[in-house]
Amino acid sequence: MLKNNPFYNRFTLDKKIRDIRKASFFSCLDECQNSFTTLLDETGGKGKFEESSEKSSEKIIAIIKENPKISAREIAQNIGLTSRAVEKQIAILRKEGVLKRIGGAKGGYWKILENR
Repeated sequence: MLKNNPFYNRFTLDKKIRDIRKASFFSCLDECQNSFTTLLDETGGKGKFEESSEKSSEKIIAIIKENPKISAREIAQNIGLTSRAVEKQIAILRKEGVLKRIGGAKGGYWKILENR
């Protein structure tokens, strides 16, 4: 008698859909976790972000060596990053003691304190 009831059929269908979604979610989660673990194993736990930020900072230093009076906006245009990303990298380089700004924003220049 319950199987002929439209509410019962709707409930069982909804439950089946929820179960399928839950199973596919956890399957996807496992796959993502495995991919992340593989990435960490391949990079020695370093991760892609650290590698790309190192490359970016090296590019920034090379550009500043060529033109110490260059602005962060111009650096961003040269290497294809956003101005904000370049500003963050410069802040990191300044904190590490690699880079120093001499003078003001308009008339100043960058000084490289340490060779990398």
